[in-house]
Amino acid sequence: MKKQEAINQGLELVNRSTIAMLGTNGEDGFPRDLVFPGL
Repeated sequence: MKKQEAINQGLELVNRSTIAMLGTNGEDGFPRDLVFPGL
């Protein structure tokens, strides 16, 4: 149960950071490949 909670928290953090990066993409003039260097 705790393992699943940790996984869910991790996914939630990833989703939040992805949304944050999408929100700044273009506004600051950064191309997508700099915003998402790991994808």
